[in-house]
Amino acid sequence: MFVLESKLINAVQLKSNKEAHELADKLLNIWQNSETNIRSQKNTIIQLLGIFCWNQIKNISDNQSLKFCETEKNKLLSKIENDESENLDEILHEIVEYYTTNQNIFTKGCENPLIRRALDYIYNNSEQKISLDILSDHLHVSKSYLSTLICQNTGSNLPNILTTFRIEKSLLLLTYTDKSVSEISKEVGFQSDSYFCQQFKNIKQITPKKFRTITKRDLC
Repeated sequence: MFVLESKLINAVQLKSNKEAHELADKLLNIWQNSETNIRSQKNTIIQLLGIFCWNQIKNISDNQSLKFCETEKNKLLSKIENDESENLDEILHEIVEYYTTNQNIFTKGCENPLIRRALDYIYNNSEQKISLDILSDHLHVSKSYLSTLICQNTGSNLPNILTTFRIEKSLLLLTYTDKSVSEISKEVGFQSDSYFCQQFKNIKQITPKKFRTITKRDLC
């Protein structure tokens, strides 16, 4: 059980949405098959929520963002504590979804549900080719309408958002895995290592290798 929970924590920290949901299902199945009592299930979910939240806020310094994170955590905590059992599986998956997809610089503060869906889709598929054509087909809206809404609600455009998401994912892989820069570049969706390094430096003002050196040192 501990190994499974650790894998789930790692998947959430790396924002591996699909893997995290699959691990959550495995955990729920174990509880069901072993007839684990509801109080024990709730305690485990609360502990996981606390870890997910801590990993989210540990590098945040501004009070407004910290307050936002705490408020969202308390909403989820309230759902756990008020649930009688039937919805615990849904609540765990909601928590996993929140901490793997809804915490990026564009979705924070975005109230438009269509654009939040678009941003979630972009984030979860950022390693693949994504265009306005693909995205508008997925959301069943016109390309021009979607482009306008993205700009209005995020202050950016699809190429910039896609690059930002890819760099966000690379930060996690550089920090928490030993994969090479070349492997990470391909995994997050860049066509070449050189372009990845160029975009990384443009956004972070540091090279991927230097970033890894600093973060690995800070984690010691």
